[in-house]
Amino acid sequence: MTGVDPLEPLPPVVIGAITIVVDEYRPVAALVTDDDTRFATWPDAPLPEHAPSTEVIAAPDGVWVVYEESEDGEIPDSGAGTRTGPTWTAVHVGADGRTSSVDLSPRRPSSADAAGL
Repeated sequence: MTGVDPLEPLPPVVIGAITIVVDEYRPVAALVTDDDTRFATWPDAPLPEHAPSTEVIAAPDGVWVVYEESEDGEIPDSGAGTRTGPTWTAVHVGADGRTSSVDLSPRRPSSADAAGL
């Protein structure tokens, strides 16, 4: 393939017969089976402009891709003012290829289960 950059993979996660490989820098994941490779993307997710850290957390039905934004200075808060410190955004990539995102604000997830982060 000329002109196409390969994935910069984070550690793959196996969910049943599907291996999910998330790109560290771009909003894309490969969903790989013995017979097929499909791609899921989340271009409309509210991702941070500068994400110095991206992590994949396995869940029973897919993976959560957690982006940390760690800029110095004030960050708008959903409350009445501003705060400082890192923020996190998470994108769920299901084994079926469906995606959804959530702004975690100042909360950092530590694990996932069938109910979510």
